[in-house]
Amino acid sequence: METPEKILTPEESLQLIGQTIANYKRNYKEESYYFLLWGWLSVVASISQYLIIKILCAYQYYHWINTLSFVNWGFFLAVAMFIQYRHHYKRVISVASHLSKFIKLMWQVNGMAIIISIFLSFKFKTYPVPLILLIVGIPTLITGGIIKFKPLILGGLAFFAFSILASFYPNENQLLIYAVALVLGYLVPGYLLKSAKE
Repeated sequence: METPEKILTPEESLQLIGQTIANYKRNYKEESYYFLLWGWLSVVASISQYLIIKILCAYQYYHWINTLSFVNWGFFLAVAMFIQYRHHYKRVISVASHLSKFIKLMWQVNGMAIIISIFLSFKFKTYPVPLILLIVGIPTLITGGIIKFKPLILGGLAFFAFSILASFYPNENQLLIYAVALVLGYLVPGYLLKSAKE
């Protein structure tokens, strides 16, 4: 015999939504780890890429730039994914809510969009930084809005602003702009989220 589903009043629905967001925010505090991981590794990758270009250009080894660029970014991407994988499976995974599934999917789509933007940038012989900053700003801003965490909202807006700024620099200086944007968009909100009170 089937039991009828309880119909919630509007007040109960709002309370349930508020509780879901509060629970997610409490759980998402643990997710600050990923902002810090990707933030730091991306900052180091960006600065090392800048140095690679400057050094190779100084010695006129232009033919090595693309190869070492792929090695540099590939190395840091592999390290970040390995650490993330290890960290993810060490944790006790609780039952995923629809909200957490949505945010996880949104970040996965974000990763695919970044890969496509890098491919398109190489095809059109331009730096991918403005596109990447724009793409990363979207889930950062949405995540901050969902959990009502202003530093992440401001981080997402910072990515948008730096995306526009980077478009005015058609050379490797975009990498330095990218590093600063990552500090403001990922690292500062990540540390604030990690230390946020319940």
